Amino acid sequence: MTWKIRTRQLIIDCKVEHLHFEVSIFGPSSDLQAHCLSPTHNISCTSFNTDGHVKQILQTNTTVYTVEDRDISRFNGIWTCQHGSRKDETSTEVTIAKEHVTKSLLSLCTCIGTKQVVSTIVCRRVVVILISSYFFIMPFIFGFMEKTRCKGFQNNNHDDHMLDREQARERLQQESV
Repeated sequence: MTWKIRTRQLIIDCKVEHLHFEVSIFGPSSDLQAHCLSPTHNISCTSFNTDGHVKQILQTNTTVYTVEDRDISRFNGIWTCQHGSRKDETSTEVTIAKEHVTKSLLSLCTCIGTKQVVSTIVCRRVVVILISSYFFIMPFIFGFMEKTRCKGFQNNNHDDHMLDREQARERLQQESV
């Protein structure tokens, strides 16, 4: 069993020695993603994910499952392929690093901008801005908001102390008269 990533797609190849029985592919949550019946006269496969597609290649005894998602990090985890009963089972761990997610977004820009070079450049800049804002600007904003909130609270307390001092001065002046 092997896997690869191609622009927002996970492609899983499940190859067996002799393709005689049903093939099932399970995702990271142990949920059934795809199923193919025994290939007797014709191939009958079903994907249980609306963004997935499954096919069998009889010449190579391979079942190929392709699933697409905007957030390819959701593919992370253990994927399992069963051929027939549970005796013929194999698993692989899919691990997609954050760097690959960034590269995938940039390659998406290339796909969108194939007709116009300008749109590719603009799209890449937007992706860079979004990623940098998520990792650098947002923590700064939240920190700034937190500091401002604390200062406002301190200022209110400071004003309260000032009123108490003024009241105390007035009382002192009234008592000395």
